[in-house]
Amino acid sequence: DFVSPEGLICELHGKPFNVFLLRGLRDGLNYNSAAWLRLFVSLQGIPLVTKIFLCAIKSLEGQEYREEALEVTNLLASPASPEFQGFGATPPIREEALRFNPSGDACNTEAWHEVMNCTRGLTNNHVCMDGLIANQGSIARLLKALSPVFPDASKLICEIVTALCLYSNEAYTKVMRA
Repeated sequence: DFVSPEGLICELHGKPFNVFLLRGLRDGLNYNSAAWLRLFVSLQGIPLVTKIFLCAIKSLEGQEYREEALEVTNLLASPASPEFQGFGATPPIREEALRFNPSGDACNTEAWHEVMNCTRGLTNNHVCMDGLIANQGSIARLLKALSPVFPDASKLICEIVTALCLYSNEAYTKVMRA
């Protein structure tokens, strides 16, 4: 199924740990065209994925994670309307706390696996790799998620950081700065 990046990002802002939405994101990152991926990146999809990942880790550690969030209410406005921000425009900021709140049931386990798969999907193509490199905050968020409590997540972060370092000198420099 084809899901627009705009619609997916808007839905994920409201329900970041919905398994159905996370599966759509995973499939989008793995199977959609470069044009779809470029639009996803330009709409701040990479920071959203890394924020969801970090939030899930912190929630599983029993902490609440807060940071400024992107407001996406006008993302889907018509280009002719006055509230249209334009693709690639930075939406206004609002503070938001995401909560994973796992209860140990199968649904939460499934959501956690999909969060991991979506984060892994950021390294599956050059468009997302370039998006990660362009967004220093996303690299820093990934490194903040390193956790001795969750070795699988830490292993994934090491794989992503290694891939970034091998991808380009610019990526290597940004990883070292983060």
